[in-house]
This record gives sequence, C-alpha cells and structure tokens, in this order.
Amino acid sequence: MSGVTAVSSRIADDRALSYDDGFPVHKVAASNVLEDRFRLPYPLCSPALFALTSQLARDVDVVLAHTHTFMTTVAAARAARKHRKPFVLVQNNPYIEYRFPLDLVQKTADATIARYTIGAADRLVAVHTSVGGTVELRAPLAQHSGGLIMRTVPEIPIPADSMVRLNPDTSHLLITGAGPMHDGKDIMLRLTFADAGTITVIALVTDPESGGSSYFLN
Repeated sequence: MSGVTAVSSRIADDRALSYDDGFPVHKVAASNVLEDRFRLPYPLCSPALFALTSQLARDVDVVLAHTHTFMTTVAAARAARKHRKPFVLVQNNPYIEYRFPLDLVQKTADATIARYTIGAADRLVAVHTSVGGTVELRAPLAQHSGGLIMRTVPEIPIPADSMVRLNPDTSHLLITGAGPMHDGKDIMLRLTFADAGTITVIALVTDPESGGSSYFLN
C-alpha cells in the first residue's frame, strides 16, 4: 500500500521506525501500565507523539485514526485540525462492557475525549467495494404495519459530536451484484465523504445467522 505512513505505540524493544508491508510505521514509546494493573488496554504514549504526528500530518492528504479515545487518535485529530487536513475516524468497537469502576472511566472518556476526536459533522455520499457490485445508501422512511419501510438516500448524515451506527433498522449500506464474499474474510470499502474526501477501510464479512458484526462510522 503505497503513500501510507502509520503511527502507533511502541512497547518494550519495538523499533522506533519499521517498514511493515512496504510502508513506514513510526512507533512512539508507550507504557501499558493501565493494562498490566487494571486490565484496561490503553497505552500511555510519550508526549513526543504529538510533535511527531503534527510533523507527519503536514504532508498528507487525509489523516485516518482508529478508535475514538486512544492518545494516538487525539494526536491525529489535533494534527489534522492544525494543518487543515481531512480527518476520518474508524470505530469498530464503540462500547465495551467493562465492570465497575472501569465502566465509569469509559463513559467519562466518551463524554470528554470523544467529543474532541469525533469533531465536526460530515456526510457519507458514496461507497464502493473491492468485490464490485452496487452500494446503495439506505435509511428508514416510515413505520408501516409493525415494520420499517426503507428508501435509498443520496447521503447519510454524520452529525458532529456523535456516533452513527449502520444497521438494518437505521441507516445502512445495501450491496447488490457483488462478487463472492466469504464469512470471516475481509473486503475493502471505499467511503466517500462530502468534506473528508475518500478513504479505504477494511470490513470483515460475517454471517448474520451466526452472530454477525455491525460497523460504525464517525
């Protein structure tokens, strides 16, 4: 994958710079003390993360981050705003059922850190897949006889300071005429936003009858 630069946390003896799958991965020193002591998988990165991310963001077309409360995501959002770059946040686990008191920590993070990283509103206007076919953006029209009537829409709004969940009962994607998709395998989705531009993300194919997954756009 050419033209990609990644930033991640560095634990123990990881190299500060490596080339994984042909592109550079910058790793910032971090501590896993929260996971070691409290089973909270949240790396605490060195302050150098913010300077590095800002430096790298100056020369990119779009900044893509994963998971709304990680320090790397906060740094990415800050760098994107500083250099006026489109910022896209991919979220595949919006909420994890922690026990008390970690559940309070998570709710606090959602109410504070997430408000900063999620940022401004946008609109999803088109989607293409690596397996071809046609992707329609769908949304509920009305409730009728105990069921929902769906319609094809030109865009799916992504409000500011919020999380949009795509599922069959609300806004979602309808893929028709695509090539074979196998349970447990990945496909690529090319998402086009009105403001953030176009990005490509990985989506796991799951079988709804065996407990399939949901996907989230932020």
